[in-house]
Amino acid sequence: MLKFQCPKCNGTALELVKKDVYLTYKVLELNEQEDFVYNKPEIDGDEMLGFGTIVGTQCIKCQYRLIGVNFEPLIDQEDVRDWIEKNCPQE
Repeated sequence: MLKFQCPKCNGTALELVKKDVYLTYKVLELNEQEDFVYNKPEIDGDEMLGFGTIVGTQCIKCQYRLIGVNFEPLIDQEDVRDWIEKNCPQE
């Protein structure tokens, strides 16, 4: 398993940045006060669907964006893997 280490803050976790994202929540009922009752979102559950386009990969801690050789944000898994292999110490 490859380990990411942020060159800016030494953070160790990555996140994908998406645009045009919307979420849906399953409404369970509408109570007498006309309030929606719905399930809290689950990352992989049926209650929430997230869509959008990946526009970058960044450090969770400081938002340092991974950039490729052509100054383009890295969005492809293979490109991110190559960047980590070249830029992060692996022990």
